[in-house]
Amino acid sequence: MIESLGEGLHRIRLPLPWRGLDHVWSYALEGASGWTLFDAGLGTADTAATWSAALAELGGPVARLVISHHHTDPIGASRDLVALTGAEVLMSPTDAIQSRHWHDAGAIASTRRHLEVHGCPEEVLEPVFAAWTELVANVHPAAPSRLIEDGDVLVAAGEVWKVIPAPGHADGQFGLLGTRTRRLLAADAILDRIAPFVGVHPVSRPDPLGDHLAQLERLTRLDIAIAYPGHFEAITTPTAWKHTVRYWPRGRPTRTPRRCGCTGIGSVRTRAGSPSRSRSRTSYTSNGGVRSSGRSAVAGA
Repeated sequence: MIESLGEGLHRIRLPLPWRGLDHVWSYALEGASGWTLFDAGLGTADTAATWSAALAELGGPVARLVISHHHTDPIGASRDLVALTGAEVLMSPTDAIQSRHWHDAGAIASTRRHLEVHGCPEEVLEPVFAAWTELVANVHPAAPSRLIEDGDVLVAAGEVWKVIPAPGHADGQFGLLGTRTRRLLAADAILDRIAPFVGVHPVSRPDPLGDHLAQLERLTRLDIAIAYPGHFEAITTPTAWKHTVRYWPRGRPTRTPRRCGCTGIGSVRTRAGSPSRSRSRTSYTSNGGVRSSGRSAVAGA
């Protein structure tokens, strides 16, 4: 159930009910005043059962719950987890605002209009928003107790952890970097097998893809020994970091029309004019968007 990663850091596998993405990691950091948990999972009955067993195995109080970003799988079970533990909740100022949109009828209607304006056909919209009701039923966002951002630090697992902003996949996403061990809790800023989903929604920052490319470049300049992402396995070598950055188009991306611009980005081109590869088939994603299934700059989880 709980895997020790050494030096006061532990990993908990939480179930997800999605084909191709059946888990999300939560990380537990030891501390004198109690555990610090990094991300909560999706608010399903299976997640609740997993947390009940995990908390019994941890065997001590939970002092705080850190939410890396407002998407369904980091934040969905946060209110339930707080009810079980009484933990303080920390998240970014941006996510404190955007997490309210999951159950805001106006925000949902605005998202649908946004997709329609960008050419998403009705045959895609209908199944997406039919699934939306089931999805948001499993999203129970906790209200933040404290907001944290770039420059803030936390003490846990025997060291100071620095907040590292990582916008792109989500506007307010951040990771935590251990200043002694150089371990990074990366959330969905970087993943081992796939590229993180990047999309535009009605209240997003103007250029999420540009944000993502910029944060990838920043990550390569940090002295990181190992990165623990929100899904899949740890990333352990500098070569892997550089390969992940090379996977994305070079230069500043521009938006070009495509019939089903359901991500709000469409096909992506670099300044050099080379189009990214993409396919027309789409699938529903955990943050309420629609993603391309090809190896484009909008592919991934």
